[in-house]
Amino acid sequence: MASNLNQVFNKFAGKEVQATETVHQTKFGPITEVDISPADKVLTELRKAIHDMGLTLRVWLPGTFGTMDYQPNRVNVNVDKGADGKYRIGSNFNMG
Repeated sequence: MASNLNQVFNKFAGKEVQATETVHQTKFGPITEVDISPADKVLTELRKAIHDMGLTLRVWLPGTFGTMDYQPNRVNVNVDKGADGKYRIGSNFNMG
């Protein structure tokens, strides 16, 4: 399964996703919230491909906080912001 997962992931790595940034002013300074459109085609296709393998997908956006619980059937994918300001699927993934 690992080689199949690598093939699936490599098909999506580096692809742009539709993200919006919202800056919230707080007493501690500005905080930027990043949201991915639920209709984003790249993540929809990635999620389906992962699901078809019997796995689930967790997407990590910049600044995301999450639990450190290990789920052996979960694929973790980072979405990174490039120097051009666009958000893309990161270059690696991990299980858990």
